[in-house]
Amino acid sequence: MTGNVTGTTAVIGLRPGFLDLNAFAAASGYADAASVHGLSDPPFINGGWSTGRFEIPELPNNTTGVVNVTTSGIQTVANCHIADSLGVVKNADGSFAVTPQWGSCSTTVAIPLRPAPFIHYSVNTAANCGNVDKNAPDERKPVSFIFFNFDGAAPVGQSFFCVPTIQVFGIAAVQSITTGLITSVKSVATYDGPDNNVTALSAQPYNG
Repeated sequence: MTGNVTGTTAVIGLRPGFLDLNAFAAASGYADAASVHGLSDPPFINGGWSTGRFEIPELPNNTTGVVNVTTSGIQTVANCHIADSLGVVKNADGSFAVTPQWGSCSTTVAIPLRPAPFIHYSVNTAANCGNVDKNAPDERKPVSFIFFNFDGAAPVGQSFFCVPTIQVFGIAAVQSITTGLITSVKSVATYDGPDNNVTALSAQPYNG
């Protein structure tokens, strides 16, 4: 394969807006199916890495092996942590105020009065979260997941926070010729290309 050159055919970045949640629903459905059935990552995805689409030269039939590619890659980290504490206050009307906290991140969720027993779960933005921009749109703020159970006697709950990060690096990727899938990614350099909505210092990933 020495001397052959791959060509990049796409630029990676965050889509600036969505008209619906179809992309998120499809991604979560695939992730769920992959977890249950052991599916591989989609093309040009490996773990928390995404690369721009590239093409390899046409090869003779039945060629096996791998292709080593130097390109740019986006590393996304969900950065999820179980809450350090979960404050629960029962109000005079029987409703609850639940306040999870992890490090500098916190949020308060009102759980309305309802007949016991009941289970409540929700996803909530966490604007109070360290140096996170409080003016960022909700879809790019950290989030807390809350699970709450009340049997009529003692409330029980748990929460975790996700503060996702996104960065771009120069990477060395390995692609299987047989399957076309990326089998490994290694960061080899800082990114020195043009800025876009991922590479800019203000880049904020979607929390979906």
